[in-house]
Order: sequence, then C-alpha cells, then structure tokens
Amino acid sequence: MEDSNVNAVKEMVNLISVVRAYESLQKVVQAEDETVAAAIDQVASVR
Repeated sequence: MEDSNVNAVKEMVNLISVVRAYESLQKVVQAEDETVAAAIDQVASVR
C-alpha cells in the first residue's frame, strides 16, 4: 500500500460519496415507481 500511487483514505472517501449518491438516486427511483403505481391504480379505478 505504501508504495502504490493511490491515496487509500481519499479513495475510501470517494467511494463513500459514490455509495451515498447511489442510495439517494435509488430512493428517487423508488419514489417515482410508487408515484407511477399510484397513477396506474387511479386510472384503473376510474374505468
């Protein structure tokens, strides 16, 4: 590790940031999916 050209702490911080961004976007997609499902249910109940 000491001889590598990689800063392990910096890369770990970057990885944590990427994981948090992924989790946030995953929540957005889940919320959108729930919104679409609710809209489909409303359209189906009208008919």
